[in-house]
Amino acid sequence: YIYDRIHASLGRELAKKNPLLSLILKGRVSHEAYAPYLTEVGSQAIKQRLMALEIRTTNILAYLESLSGPTFDVFSLSDVPSYLSYSNFVRLLEGILKTAKPGARFCLRQFLSSYEIPQHLQAHFVRDKSLEKRLERLDNCFVYRFMVGTVTLVPSVARTTKIKHLAKIS
Repeated sequence: YIYDRIHASLGRELAKKNPLLSLILKGRVSHEAYAPYLTEVGSQAIKQRLMALEIRTTNILAYLESLSGPTFDVFSLSDVPSYLSYSNFVRLLEGILKTAKPGARFCLRQFLSSYEIPQHLQAHFVRDKSLEKRLERLDNCFVYRFMVGTVTLVPSVARTTKIKHLAKIS
């Protein structure tokens, strides 16, 4: 797996633009490999928006489970699943579903795990496979897999059925 990911990454980008390869081969991350938020321009953009954030250091599962309903527009969880058992990954998805506002977007990056959305939740997490592939190509750190899309409170199968039913009535 790692060999294939490195090989594909080197086919797209120079090794010096890959933070992990730069660290392994040079002992440091080269400036060309910095993620946008680690650059001077990127950190200044973040600083200007810090007042809009409420930072909490807590167990994400317990936090999501403690909320009463739709709270978030976006979920960006980089490498969180890698530190969860599969049963806790399912709890995480259930917490996302419980706290997602209508049309909320999600982005999960996985490295040490390769979990899939369980069948009973798949209709609620509509994945954008083309965006996932594009993000994996653009991400210079070759080890991550992306899972991105939209959270739907009404399962997508039910929405499709309803649309077909309405089309028959017309």
